[in-house]
Amino acid sequence: MEAKTPKLTVTKYKSCRGDEGDCFSCDLLVDGKTVAHVEYDGRGGNFRYDWRPDGSEYFREPGPVGTALLAWVATLPEEDCCGMMLKPDLDLKVSEVIDNMLEEKRLRKLCKTKTVVRKPDGKIVTWAVPFSPAFKAKILAGNIIPAGSVFLNESLAA
Repeated sequence: MEAKTPKLTVTKYKSCRGDEGDCFSCDLLVDGKTVAHVEYDGRGGNFRYDWRPDGSEYFREPGPVGTALLAWVATLPEEDCCGMMLKPDLDLKVSEVIDNMLEEKRLRKLCKTKTVVRKPDGKIVTWAVPFSPAFKAKILAGNIIPAGSVFLNESLAA
């Protein structure tokens, strides 16, 4: 990996309830290539990474792509999290990818039966009316939402 920001995605995500919290497993992809299988047992502590340095067998060592990924994460600045400054690690980045994937899945489901809008401040507004161009025009004509709002029914259509 170069100095560019890697695109992290997950596939094969599965979750369940554990003894003390939610558990999950997934495959971690960097720029579209599977680099690790990730598991969390829901009991606190770090995620477990089974690295796939050559794309085939799992190893405990990350290999070149995994090493570059860990080096990239180490360069990230601290982030504000509920008033505390935290140094991001790979677990945090994987959690963010999973959270974003689950939120997109939830919004896609809402879009099937409702009109869904993301306001510029990030808040989601829904109407219990299926999306249509006519209903969108009615919302826009009524100045119900601020300028810069996005109709997610259009951007998440698929």
